[in-house]
Amino acid sequence: MKLLRLTLALLLLWAASCSQRAVIDRNSKAKSDWIEQTLAAMTLDQKIGQMILMTFNPTYMADSSDAWQTIHDDIIHRQVFGYHIWQGDIYAARHYIRKMQALTQIPLVFSADFERGVGLKFDGAVEFPPNMAFGAAGNPNYAYQLGAITALEARSIGFSMVFAPVADIQNNPENPIINTRSFSESPRLVAQMVTAFIKGAHDQQFGTVVKHFPGHGNTNFDSHIDLATIYSSEEALESTELVPFKAAIEAGVEMIMTAHICVPALEKTFGLPATLSKAILTGLLRQEMGYEGVIISDAMSMGGIRNNFTEKYAAVSAINAGCDLLINNGSSATFTFEALKEAVNTGRLTEARIDSSVRRLLRLKADLGLFHDPLLDLENGDRIIGQKKSHTVAQAVAERAITLVRDERKLLPIQADQMLAIVNLHDVNTRHEINLFQSKMQQLYPEALLFNLDLSDNAVDYMIVSDSIPALATVIIGGFIRYGAYKGHIDFSPEQIAFIRTLQKKSPNIILYSFGNPYILRHFPDLSTALCGFGWQRVCQEAAVKALTGQIDITGKMPVTVPG
Repeated sequence: MKLLRLTLALLLLWAASCSQRAVIDRNSKAKSDWIEQTLAAMTLDQKIGQMILMTFNPTYMADSSDAWQTIHDDIIHRQVFGYHIWQGDIYAARHYIRKMQALTQIPLVFSADFERGVGLKFDGAVEFPPNMAFGAAGNPNYAYQLGAITALEARSIGFSMVFAPVADIQNNPENPIINTRSFSESPRLVAQMVTAFIKGAHDQQFGTVVKHFPGHGNTNFDSHIDLATIYSSEEALESTELVPFKAAIEAGVEMIMTAHICVPALEKTFGLPATLSKAILTGLLRQEMGYEGVIISDAMSMGGIRNNFTEKYAAVSAINAGCDLLINNGSSATFTFEALKEAVNTGRLTEARIDSSVRRLLRLKADLGLFHDPLLDLENGDRIIGQKKSHTVAQAVAERAITLVRDERKLLPIQADQMLAIVNLHDVNTRHEINLFQSKMQQLYPEALLFNLDLSDNAVDYMIVSDSIPALATVIIGGFIRYGAYKGHIDFSPEQIAFIRTLQKKSPNIILYSFGNPYILRHFPDLSTALCGFGWQRVCQEAAVKALTGQIDITGKMPVTVPG
């Protein structure tokens, strides 16, 4: 009988749906009636399943494979909320999204971390520079276009939500995981960009997830690895970290993602992160800030949770704290499902608490229009994804972001007759391949010497490169130092710093160009020329060539303060 009532509720919502697409409709009485009817028709198992977001990468899976059978069972028997896709192929993603949506009565939500556009995860789509480039460009309209273009491309694959924008304030130079993912150190500028991104996505009926509450910027530790802590006072948090989240709430953000971060000023229990803190999620976010949307955990398999709590304790505690939806990185939803069901059966969770979350989750799916058309714009991908006009926007952001920190010896623009060496320094292993920046520069300066050094190189390798560069040559050092999950570092190595010091003794004509972390400039306040491009993407490398050779004006403004 409950299955029949659930089916009838779905039909009622479809019949009440209008064809409106451009703006998310949140106020339909028919929609509210449907939500309550659907909730009343659901079993406890179905409700619990809706509180779990699974993950997968779309690659070929035979119907008989364990991987597909797990997905099939989680959808059919657990009725999970949806799937977060890490990366993959556009056509494979379309295929499996269509196939998976066909299995369920309550449509699935598909999401991804498209912080820099769909091209961040899928080849062929548009990849934008990191958020800090938008902060340097200073125009919120670019953030609006990022939200809109991301939404258009993602919808045409079958996605309905983006885990963006990042609302963290970049106010700690040692932070290894936020860095250029943040728009700025300015709460006001971050709030403007966050609001613009959300509006751009909403204008394409696409959901947004702002992260990482109550802020992940003012720490020097990566919560992928272990628990991080923010030691700011409550007053400092109010005037800094919380400002963009308040703006996101006013803009109607659908979800707020928690941070696996300890905040002693807000949570007095030692070692209890925001994800598991009722004081932070219910007391602050729900009650004080008035947020009524969905609260989603960050991935529950991250070190900040996994290394400090059992899976069962973490899952139940997160729901009790105020989370509505858990990101489950396991191969199956079974463990999280059974943990939550056991908690209800033993009284640690009430069904009323479950109902309050599921009500928000159903409203979200209705707001996104998934019951009207769960496949969204799946047929229009080839007309939308990777279009030249979208690439033009990404290129414009990359060019307007470039910031000249100083040019005391007037080395810019680089002249055609200059003796030139281009040395790229990386903080990962790269196989020493020549990248787009170097190849484009060599087209303009055929005699330029090209070198690549990375973490696989030792002091002898650095000495060989140094000895190969003529005295008084103009040396462009490309600093490809960037954030990355589980890296735990984001700076030049001691060998790289010593190498640059050695070059300074050979030539005063050193140009340091940061293709990522702007704080690498702090090591060399005595260098004549320094620039920041904030990104390493193709559009950023092309923009760097234009800036260094005088093809474009350099107009960016530093969105963070570099010590020294």
